[in-house]
Amino acid sequence: WLWRHFLVDWQDDADRKEETLAIIADLLGFSWTELARELEFSEDDIQLVRTENPNSLQEQSHALLQRWVEREAKHATGKCHFSLTYLNLLIFISDSLIKRLTKINRMDIVHLIETQMNKSVQEQTSRTYAEIEKTLDHSEGINISKYLKRCTLY
Repeated sequence: WLWRHFLVDWQDDADRKEETLAIIADLLGFSWTELARELEFSEDDIQLVRTENPNSLQEQSHALLQRWVEREAKHATGKCHFSLTYLNLLIFISDSLIKRLTKINRMDIVHLIETQMNKSVQEQTSRTYAEIEKTLDHSEGINISKYLKRCTLY
């Protein structure tokens, strides 16, 4: 149950999601078509992204990532009963995206995603820890560290 608590109640989710996608898109450059193929987009889909975003590689990369996240979000929400928060998004897409970015040798972006994930989990863990700490009745001598050690993350 604790893990689910980590996955909810993010402020500025839309901005964070957008910022992360924009950074990845900016770094992709010409690699976006190679990534698109790894993400199992058809040549017609790739051409459509080019046609709809003729002005820059960054726009094309961003459009591809948006389409992919939307496709994956539909798949995820079909399996899970939670909204895709920023942390959910990172957790959900990271394995899949990291594998494919590794295949096209874009370890710079892999490192960025892993770093961002670790930072987000640490931020949320700290916040959750503080929230739990506030709700405990310290007159009973409850130690939050012992409490958290008993919890498993699912």
